[in-house]
Amino acid sequence: AQNYRAKNKANEKVLEQVSIGRGYLKIAQEKAQVSSVAMSSVMRARQSAMNANARKLAPKEFAKAEKEFNSIASRGEEGDLTGVEKNRDEIASDYRNAEIVATTDTLLGGAEATYKKALDEGAKKYAPKTYNDVRKEIDIVAAQIQKNPAVDNGVRQAAAKAQSDAEHLLATARSAKMVKGQSPEEVALRMQQEQAAAAAALAAQSQSAQMTLAEKDKALSEKDETLSDREKALSEKDRALQESHQTIAALGEKLEPQQAYEEVRKNFSPSEADVMLEGKKVLVRLKALNFQTNKADIQSQQFPLLKKLGDSITQVSASKVIVEGHTDAVGSATKNQELSDKRAKAVGDYLTANNVQSNKVETIGYGYSKPITDNKSKASRAQNRRIDVVIEL
Repeated sequence: AQNYRAKNKANEKVLEQVSIGRGYLKIAQEKAQVSSVAMSSVMRARQSAMNANARKLAPKEFAKAEKEFNSIASRGEEGDLTGVEKNRDEIASDYRNAEIVATTDTLLGGAEATYKKALDEGAKKYAPKTYNDVRKEIDIVAAQIQKNPAVDNGVRQAAAKAQSDAEHLLATARSAKMVKGQSPEEVALRMQQEQAAAAAALAAQSQSAQMTLAEKDKALSEKDETLSDREKALSEKDRALQESHQTIAALGEKLEPQQAYEEVRKNFSPSEADVMLEGKKVLVRLKALNFQTNKADIQSQQFPLLKKLGDSITQVSASKVIVEGHTDAVGSATKNQELSDKRAKAVGDYLTANNVQSNKVETIGYGYSKPITDNKSKASRAQNRRIDVVIEL
């Protein structure tokens, strides 16, 4: 009809085509209405699979279901509802299988890839216990998805934990592989070299941003004097033996922060906090601790999270605890500084009121001077509004 109209055909010719089109459309609507009732379970399963992005993540399984779906749709169009009823359960099951494959890939694809990489790097040999634990975690989540692909937050959190533990497995395997066959002294010396290199790089970066040419010359001169002093010290007869003893003792000390980090990390779920090891300090970023806008009052629903924090501090026998308050960049610097001070103090007061020694707790507000991401979106601003707790061992 549109083509006829564009070619200036007679109106009766255009209207004739419109009538034919309407007739076909009416028939199609009637047939679709009948078929949709008979195929409702298939349609729901198909939509769920599409919502899970099965067309992309499970192309083979989704294509199989689509082929069968088109076949019975044609039967329904021809009035063969018996064929529709006979095959609909099987096709709905195929769509559900595609949804399971897609959901499993979405939630566990990263964990499986990291796990395989750890296996390729010798995790089964160098970290067998962690290897088996991560495999069990992944399998449990996969079984839950298999049972019900419409997963809840609990399954998503379990999948996130499996990803985190798989990354930990990879790091553990690499560390164990690296130190295998080395003496404690060799391990300690390597750790010292890595720490010295990292410290030197950090110092160089900081100095390059701040120092004038004169200050750089002075620093180089001081460095030459330091090197000269070290050369004299190295000439002492008992230097090598003394360093060996100190190194072995230092190794024992360096293992303790790792153990403390592991203990603290176990106390929090991925949605509650990020736990990081920074030298001899454990940083706990309280992701689930939220304050009302422009307020510093701790709400009662936050108490369980802060209790976990207090228990962690006691558990690792912290020598000092620094509570840092941070805000986003909305508002004035003065107002944000004041708000971050109050929020850090509120958390510090809770800790000291719940069995953490007050002389060990220090609170600092940084306002928006230390963002961890930009402040361009609502999500990024939410990440910058945070409480970081530094546990010194």
